Amino acid sequence: MKFLVAAFFVIALASVQGTPAARHNIKQYSEDCMESTGVDHEIVANARKGEFVEDEKLIKYCTCVYKKMNIINDGGHLHEETLVEYSPENIEKEEASKIVKKCIEEAHGESYEKKSFIFYRCYVHAAGKPVHVFKN
Repeated sequence: MKFLVAAFFVIALASVQGTPAARHNIKQYSEDCMESTGVDHEIVANARKGEFVEDEKLIKYCTCVYKKMNIINDGGHLHEETLVEYSPENIEKEEASKIVKKCIEEAHGESYEKKSFIFYRCYVHAAGKPVHVFKN
């Protein structure tokens, strides 16, 4: 099962914008955060398809990955430019920018740990298609 999940993540990684090194880093961040949080791989895979559950480990996973990617700082600020930069190739930059702004606003006021989860859930739903921001 772990092999299938890993294979899924590698395929998803191919659609992220950026250099091969950046894609490799994101994959490693995701794997590290899955291990450190203990999140169920199926829960992460389902979230990428828009099927979210408010699972404490998934919330911690989102924060872990975003922190490693420098998307969220220690003060809980989501970096808009970085979020747009990491948008999948199947979403135009202008559309991604609008979605990012909307979802940053939606996550505003949330706790530090929940902010990344709320943002990611909003982004996936606003995009209306599978989104692999984490690119495993």
